[in-house]
Amino acid sequence: MSSTIILKAAGLHTSPNELDRPDGALIEASNVIIKRDGIIEQRRGFSLYGSELTDTTARVKQLTTYRNRLIRHFSDSLQFDSDAAGNFQTFAGNFMETALGLRMKFIESNGNLYFTTEEGIKKISARNADDFTTDAGFVTSAGAVKTVDLTGKALYTANSQGAWFPQDSAVAYRVVWAYNDLNNNLIQGAPSQRL
Repeated sequence: MSSTIILKAAGLHTSPNELDRPDGALIEASNVIIKRDGIIEQRRGFSLYGSELTDTTARVKQLTTYRNRLIRHFSDSLQFDSDAAGNFQTFAGNFMETALGLRMKFIESNGNLYFTTEEGIKKISARNADDFTTDAGFVTSAGAVKTVDLTGKALYTANSQGAWFPQDSAVAYRVVWAYNDLNNNLIQGAPSQRL
């Protein structure tokens, strides 16, 4: 095959009409770029990044960043770049997308990373990347625990007016479970029934 010296590259022209093609037009251009008029340069390649997937037949389904670290989802695993150099570690748990073929959706809010799974919305809460861990319980369900029904027993002294609550009065109590996450957000569950 003979080579031709192109003095001025006109870019890619895929028109089937050979008579209409300008000088310097390319029918095929692989791994090249034209940054300046008439000059073709070789495109820089993409280097591989990160450790290999644990399942060599799997492909990464979704990528996102959180706390300046790359997070990738494949099969039913969620991994994070542990050292910003491509050494990925797996979060404890199994995380499948909501429907087959539908990728996970990620959003960062109030310093936390929320994402969709078939088991509901999950949350990663970290102040910085050093807080990431593979321990069970680090990735949690978004929200807080709902309080179940209560049982109680009234302790009183008959005909006593010295208690803090006057005689012949009524009161109801509810319980709410709440906690502060690592980003100091107060997460409250639904209240219980009245007791």
